[in-house]
Amino acid sequence: MPCFCNTTLTSMTPTARLSVRAVPPQLKNLLALLDLKPIEGPRIDEQLGEALPPGGQSWLQATLSAQMPGFAFPLFPSAGMSLMMTAALKLSVAATLFPLTDPRALLAQLQQAVLSMAQNLAPQMRPLLALPQPSLSNMALAARLTLALRAKGIDPMTLTGVNVNARFAATMPSYHAAMAISANFAGAAIPPFALPGPQLALAQNLATMAAVGTPGPGMPALTDPNFISKLKAMMQMLAKMPMPQLKIPAALPAVMADLDVILEAFGEDALTQAGILRVNAMLNILASWQIPLPLPAAQLSAQLNATPPFPAVMSGMKMAASAGASFGASANLSFGIPPILDLMELLATLSALLTKTLKAPPFCGNVACTLPLDDIAANLANVSVPEVPGVLLS
Repeated sequence: MPCFCNTTLTSMTPTARLSVRAVPPQLKNLLALLDLKPIEGPRIDEQLGEALPPGGQSWLQATLSAQMPGFAFPLFPSAGMSLMMTAALKLSVAATLFPLTDPRALLAQLQQAVLSMAQNLAPQMRPLLALPQPSLSNMALAARLTLALRAKGIDPMTLTGVNVNARFAATMPSYHAAMAISANFAGAAIPPFALPGPQLALAQNLATMAAVGTPGPGMPALTDPNFISKLKAMMQMLAKMPMPQLKIPAALPAVMADLDVILEAFGEDALTQAGILRVNAMLNILASWQIPLPLPAAQLSAQLNATPPFPAVMSGMKMAASAGASFGASANLSFGIPPILDLMELLATLSALLTKTLKAPPFCGNVACTLPLDDIAANLANVSVPEVPGVLLS
């Protein structure tokens, strides 16, 4: 049951005006060098170079067309999203929180989420929304880079001696290894990027297909022969749903996403004076270091970052081989995405952020909610909702 009534964010309100220095390029350079650190086995681009069929986008076009003879598929733009893909992804996000095939239950749960958010979460977020920019963005960027570096074995806080973390005791040796790569990139025998442009575009599109092909609860699978008719029916049903009124500041999702990574990287007191001083100390020390990044290394790092994960690409290949009819039927599909779906997606996204690092439960669970769902449903008993289309019941 979606209810934001038990959310408590007061402990995250900053005790001092946020003033975080700009993130020095040294932090990004260090991460780029670690991307090139030798690993056991083939690199992701090498794996995909061996696994992907030749032809790039033309292979994808031929594979889809073979499942619908006589239909000329347009070439997909690199990592592009058709209207059908966009709608399916939005539905998948919304389906994690709301029942898509029960309009009356959907309306009650939406109303509960909207009311509880307006009464409880929104007032607590106002101080965070008022934080000065670009300080919050600076801190969020530093947090994202810190988490990415930790995933590769280096903790910037430990590296600079600001906050020694025993889990990353090998930070300094790893740093010296990265500097060795920088100093001798030409002689480091690092293989060049193994995916030609067309193959990289194919990998990106296949990864997108994999995301669309993972349906949320109550959603049809791409391999369902009635996928398009069910998707259109769901859109038409949602378009007829009463729209709960909720004014969400445009900056709220981005601020909460920033807050999420800041607390994960720098701790629950990150926005206090002590937390800000720690982060600034780390950034100041790194800014004084020399971490050169040769241009070829920067280019290779950027190419690797643009390469999707191997499992997602392989999943997309299976999807392309079995869901050509759905993609073909959607090529000229025309429908509007109802505003209520955007609201559902936004509420589901905010809920996921609250339950992750923010550790604020957006659901009532076994705790009595100040806005009981049964009472809300009773108040909405006379509100007209659309019938569930028959194709969704089959």
